Amino acid sequence: MAKKKGWLFDLDFDWLFERVESGTCELSGLKFDLGLARVGKNNSYAPSIYRIVAGGDYTKENCRVVLHALNTALSDWGEDIYFDVAAAYMERVRGQAT
Repeated sequence: MAKKKGWLFDLDFDWLFERVESGTCELSGLKFDLGLARVGKNNSYAPSIYRIVAGGDYTKENCRVVLHALNTALSDWGEDIYFDVAAAYMERVRGQAT
């Protein structure tokens, strides 16, 4: 698909395996869920390849392995907007807990 879309692609098995084997999301530090019954589109904790520059190339410099849930949230809006929204959410939730 990357070739068809004209994107560069230099990811390889070793690059991906190293990141998944670490067991944790590169952005959140949360553990991946690798259970066979849960890995897939609906598993929020499954590993997923996230492109830092949305619509950019699938290169080692432009990709991270993150939770599927984070990839879904970040892919449309990017890290800056996600950070602002998540920070506001956490501040509000913590304020209500006191």
